Amino acid sequence: MSEERYRGYPQVKTREKNKEVESWYNFKVYMNKNSDTIEKKEKSTWNFFHLFLAVLIGILLQSIILPCLCGIGNAKMIIALIFDLFIFMRIVLAILIREKNKGWIYYCILCYASAFIIELASMIFLPH
Repeated sequence: MSEERYRGYPQVKTREKNKEVESWYNFKVYMNKNSDTIEKKEKSTWNFFHLFLAVLIGILLQSIILPCLCGIGNAKMIIALIFDLFIFMRIVLAILIREKNKGWIYYCILCYASAFIIELASMIFLPH
């Protein structure tokens, strides 16, 4: 097999089938298992379904754990809503620029843990 078949892919070093042979910004290149051709597979985008589900679960946890009938409870809920607004703005930005990394996992974890993070921060910083 000559290098002419791989024109445009000069950095290909292996001829093994089904192995990743090259990667760059949005694509991974694989050897096709049925022939000796090269295929490009685009990386997947963020998992927006799981991310929006995490935001909803986070808001639900915040509304169960944070409120109390005092000024501190109101302050915690305002902080929680601002926190959710920042995460939502980041999700919209990821949609607009079509991000293709694994950063959505960190935002899911933040959404799930947001009520506990805000409760801990209020115990540390807000007067009782």
